[in-house]
Amino acid sequence: MRTRLPVTATVCDRCNVSDKTAVARTSAVLKDFGVISEVDTSHVVDKNKVRREKSLKRSELQLHRNKKWHATRVERRRFVDPKLNFKANQYIGMIDWFKCDVITEPPIAADHTVEELKSIAEDGFIKDLQIYKFPCQAQSVERCVKLMTEAASTVGGSHNRNGFIRNVMASRAIMPSFEH
Repeated sequence: MRTRLPVTATVCDRCNVSDKTAVARTSAVLKDFGVISEVDTSHVVDKNKVRREKSLKRSELQLHRNKKWHATRVERRRFVDPKLNFKANQYIGMIDWFKCDVITEPPIAADHTVEELKSIAEDGFIKDLQIYKFPCQAQSVERCVKLMTEAASTVGGSHNRNGFIRNVMASRAIMPSFEH
């Protein structure tokens, strides 16, 4: 039975990892999980397996070797930070939306292929993607900014600042709240 490594091949191509490095990392993980042992070595990964998988994935994605030595990889889309106007009176005025040269996509989508994004748009289902929910309402963000400022002016060092913030948040969580 042949072990398939499609995700390993895709990630190695995206990150420009050599076959030798991919083999070492994959073998280490398989050994840690007990898939490879002294008794059962049927799942040992070698450079040829990684090369075959890369070749298969490239043909599926219709990528071909270009004239250079290295293979063409899945192109990562860039995110360009817009120029900010710090003299703006309002938050929304910090970016001049009419002078944006290039409209780029958010960094969360940069690591996904066009096919993956199309399937997400069609199915409405996001597979293996974890999106964290961050508060974006003005009051909660302002509260966090105030707490960060207070921590920065009270204690020194990132470790102490982190401890201060966690203690304040834990204290606020257990303190009773009184309504006026």
